[in-house]
Amino acid sequence: MTTKKGQGSNKRRLQDSVLVRMDAETYDFVVNRGRLLSVSNATVIRDLLISEFEHSGASPSVKRKRGNNRRPSAQILRGLEFLAAINRVGNNFNQAMRDINTARKAGDIDPFLYRELMSKLDKLAITMAIVKNAITGDLVDDEDDAA
Repeated sequence: MTTKKGQGSNKRRLQDSVLVRMDAETYDFVVNRGRLLSVSNATVIRDLLISEFEHSGASPSVKRKRGNNRRPSAQILRGLEFLAAINRVGNNFNQAMRDINTARKAGDIDPFLYRELMSKLDKLAITMAIVKNAITGDLVDDEDDAA
């Protein structure tokens, strides 16, 4: 099944490539198998894929769905809705900051008031970031628990 380098059909041109991520144990297996057979890592992976397709009775052109296709839990959906609301608040917040900075540059706002406003808004921005990070972290943790 596996051919040595330099052998094979010149008619079949391998022009498409795929980046494959794997853990260290799998990578070591591929490298050792390639060395043992004197073939490239790509040949080892390609031969394993072809073997798997032949064994399963599926042709390589069969498209498989990616992911687990499960519907997110109600808690995750609520978290995503809350995150969307936080993002909308963040957009409004950024518009307000831009307007305040424009007013300061135009001289339409007292410098003391500007510093006080910016101090309060910076604290609000930090609080919003903490909330957003807590929500996104919880969503990731929930997905890990569900898997």
